[in-house]
Amino acid sequence: MRKEDFKKDIETGDFLEYIEHQGNYYGTNWKSIKEVKDKGKICLIDLDLKGAKKIFEKKTNFKYLYLLPSSLEELREHLHALNKEDVEVIEKRVNNTKNELEKLSEINFFDKKMSYKSFPETYHELKMWLQ
Repeated sequence: MRKEDFKKDIETGDFLEYIEHQGNYYGTNWKSIKEVKDKGKICLIDLDLKGAKKIFEKKTNFKYLYLLPSSLEELREHLHALNKEDVEVIEKRVNNTKNELEKLSEINFFDKKMSYKSFPETYHELKMWLQ
């Protein structure tokens, strides 16, 4: 999407949340959420704490889940295994996660906090919670 179009959509309230980061815009469009819901599916949105707080403050009727890494070392290993980012970027992501985890005890709007185990276990726990 062109920046001009993104800015127009911001002005008309088309985004649930958005952020400008290093000259680029990122956001969650209401239309996308509606399309998922119209298909009878559950929309999951991956956000940082700031984005989740922005949405919570809008008094939306959403459920809030914080998926914790099983450990910072396993997160680091997982990011290395993806082999898509250099070491500096991986360490920055791990440090960001560490900082979020430290702030997490002060944040009370999450309905559930769960640790990632294996994909099948985590998926099952998430599915049970959402039913």
